[in-house]
Amino acid sequence: YEVEVVYAEPEQLATEDVAFSSSVRLYPTKLMEDGKVNLVNSQLVNRMLVYTMEGQLVKEIEKPANSVSLSELPQGVYFVVLHTEEGEITARIVK
Repeated sequence: YEVEVVYAEPEQLATEDVAFSSSVRLYPTKLMEDGKVNLVNSQLVNRMLVYTMEGQLVKEIEKPANSVSLSELPQGVYFVVLHTEEGEITARIVK
């Protein structure tokens, strides 16, 4: 494995980024038996990608709805990346 560590410069972070990241949210981060994840302001999300901890893409959804089923995925820890016009939001979920 090769790991690249990238540090952001503090002056590169803006208050707009903080305000934006709070407008799109994903919950719950620990999925229930139905395997559904909910998105707040899903209309702002262009694409949703789900990756395993190993970095393998296991699900891709264009223009996701308010509720997305991940029931077909085996139990484990995943990273969900939400692509929007403003940037990306990454969340960790446990199934």
